[in-house]
Amino acid sequence: MSDQVINSCLHFYTEHMVVAFTSSPNDNEAPQAYQPKPAGLIREVCYVPGNLLNSGVYRLWLLMIADTSRLVFRMEDCLAFEVLDLGVRSGNWYGREPGFVRPILEWDTQLVSGLPLAAR
Repeated sequence: MSDQVINSCLHFYTEHMVVAFTSSPNDNEAPQAYQPKPAGLIREVCYVPGNLLNSGVYRLWLLMIADTSRLVFRMEDCLAFEVLDLGVRSGNWYGREPGFVRPILEWDTQLVSGLPLAAR
């Protein structure tokens, strides 16, 4: 099998078995993701930011894909976990946010016209 390109893919499901998101090493377009891997034990680590998922229960499926399109292995429910919102965050809303993910995105706020905020 050393002539095949084998890649892993993670599917994150909600407690209602709706796909929250998927991820694969191919997502970042790294050139080595499209190269055959040597025979042996391979470790791949996927880092999920701590602020990405909303509160709730999630299940993780592991898929192994050969040559970018052929499923060769699937392990359903290889991991289940619950995300808890500890309520320790700044802002105007302390309830559960709608949606599957709750990323903390970078925002930039600028005054376009009018009085500077300090002069009001």
